[in-house]
Amino acid sequence: MSGIKNTGEELEKLIEEIESLDEPCVLVAFGDHKPWLGEGNSVYEMLGIDLDVSTLEGF
Repeated sequence: MSGIKNTGEELEKLIEEIESLDEPCVLVAFGDHKPWLGEGNSVYEMLGIDLDVSTLEGF
């Protein structure tokens, strides 16, 4: 459980750092599972993210 605690603490530090920026910023965080981002992975395609698990980049 210490890993979860450490992750939470580090995420809190990151959020505090982002909040101190002069420009607007959006933080998007995902867990270890690929989230749904549009029908047919359309958002992944729009962003140029490779989801082909048979390649190193997609894995």
